[in-house]
Amino acid sequence: MSKNTQILLESCIEQEYESNGNYSNVSDFFEFFSAAQILKNQGLSDDELDNGIVGKGLDGGCDSVYLFLNNMLITPDIVENISAPKDSTLELIIIQSKKTTSFGEDAIMKWKTVSTNLLDLSNTITEFSTRYNADVLDAFTLFRDTYTKLITRRVKLRFKFHYATLASELHPNVIQQAEELKQVICGLFPSAIVNVDFVNSDCLFDLMSLI
Repeated sequence: MSKNTQILLESCIEQEYESNGNYSNVSDFFEFFSAAQILKNQGLSDDELDNGIVGKGLDGGCDSVYLFLNNMLITPDIVENISAPKDSTLELIIIQSKKTTSFGEDAIMKWKTVSTNLLDLSNTITEFSTRYNADVLDAFTLFRDTYTKLITRRVKLRFKFHYATLASELHPNVIQQAEELKQVICGLFPSAIVNVDFVNSDCLFDLMSLI
């Protein structure tokens, strides 16, 4: 990774944070910034991006959560009457954003725990009302409700975990944690496709440069 890339990226983040005015600190703004870059091709509005940000303590490593059906953003108001062609794709996207210069095992470990707790359909969401904040619980409830509603449509499941930092290196232990996370998800949904993406400074800078 070019040191210049990291310096320019941090400068860009600071400038956009100062001109935004909606966030109390740059770390919170980085959650919005990284989600905006990662989901750039989804064409979400700023409000839609903001609505997906759930990281405010007791978030289980989930700073942002978004649910898409065939690339359409799913919101609670449309679930009751939702439908889809057979073999559609339901995609749960979870983003962890840390304005640090390293990727830590702890973030992946939290994902393993929150997945075990909230993606296991034999568990009730209310069991975890003191462990996770209301926005996180609502996001996973939305996934459960949508998937259950579409179960006869044979929807394909895809889980995407994006871990965004300003890091340049990735320790093998973190990679191993990611593989274990995939095993956790596949143990719950054997036919699901699971991706864990480490978004470093170079990736964010490249995404930022896309029109």
